[in-house]
Amino acid sequence: MIEKILVGYDGSEPSRDALTFAVKLARTFSAEVHVVAVARPPDYGGTVETEAVIEQARRHCEHALRAARSELAHESFKSQFHVAVGHPAEQLVRYAEAKK
Repeated sequence: MIEKILVGYDGSEPSRDALTFAVKLARTFSAEVHVVAVARPPDYGGTVETEAVIEQARRHCEHALRAARSELAHESFKSQFHVAVGHPAEQLVRYAEAKK
């Protein structure tokens, strides 16, 4: 049985489709939905520039999650939303491991 569903979300059409599918699964299995957006730091740049880019990416992620949070607000299943910073694949795996 599915108990938890993790969705990587950036507000793009594919991520919205993934969230829609996750909602269907959550309704079927009464599972929790965890929506994670990842702010990716630049591959290069100085400290000041890097911090500015990360902050801008974090704001973008928060904005994207507002739409997801609004979509799931009236659902009966539990949902959690999180913004991580780093490489998206690594951060999604870390979150999945931490939340089991």
